[in-house]
Amino acid sequence: MRFTAGARLNAKVELWFRSTTVSSLGEHSESYDVTGLRYASIEPLTGREYFSAVGVESSVSVRIRMRYDSLSAALRTTDRLKANGVLYNIKSIIDVDNARRELMFMCETNDRET
Repeated sequence: MRFTAGARLNAKVELWFRSTTVSSLGEHSESYDVTGLRYASIEPLTGREYFSAVGVESSVSVRIRMRYDSLSAALRTTDRLKANGVLYNIKSIIDVDNARRELMFMCETNDRET
């Protein structure tokens, strides 16, 4: 498997999937469950901006790359990643070259633990 040059998968990343439950009273509650662990590379972005197809996203601060598999491919922008005690909100997900080999997650740090 050929990975993007410079991408070293040396960080353990927890995959946090969001789940929503509805109580008997009809109230929605949101929680996150750690569903898996993957090795990834975490790359701080230079500057606070990156260009996307729709414009400029100013809150993205880190790029996380990991191998494509059924669990990592199931992640959505409502889910989170956690590495080295830092929680990341996923802002966008890119299947690099549409090859189903590498996923790139553009993320921002989350100040909350829940």
